[in-house]
Amino acid sequence: MKRTHDCILMTHAWYPRGWRVRIWPQRRPAGELGLMEDVGMLGSAYKAEQCWHSRRGSLQLWQFLVTLLDDPANAHFIAWTGRGMEFKLIEPEEVARRWGIQKNRPAMNYDKLSRSLRYYYEKGIMQKVRCAHPPGANTLF
Repeated sequence: MKRTHDCILMTHAWYPRGWRVRIWPQRRPAGELGLMEDVGMLGSAYKAEQCWHSRRGSLQLWQFLVTLLDDPANAHFIAWTGRGMEFKLIEPEEVARRWGIQKNRPAMNYDKLSRSLRYYYEKGIMQKVRCAHPPGANTLF
């Protein structure tokens, strides 16, 4: 049986009002931000990670995923596919491990993380789609 490879697509309604995401199809210079809080909320732009550290407990999974996706250093385990808001979990267990560290839940694994993803699918925040490229193919840059 041929195994299919799934990607995840964030829908247009996936993020709450006040957040925006900038997506670049190629690497960007160090210091250039990809995810920023809306300037209208705080009067200036902050790297989202800096804002989330102050309210660590309220970090939502989608915010964490976007933060990982926005850092090219993480491209070996989670990556944008280059098709809009679509991304793939290349090493889902590594994503789950890091989510567990973030939430101070050392027993976190992909089975537990996938429950949250299924909730996002049910609510229309994300949807699972078939990837055009097999894992390991360089679809980002």
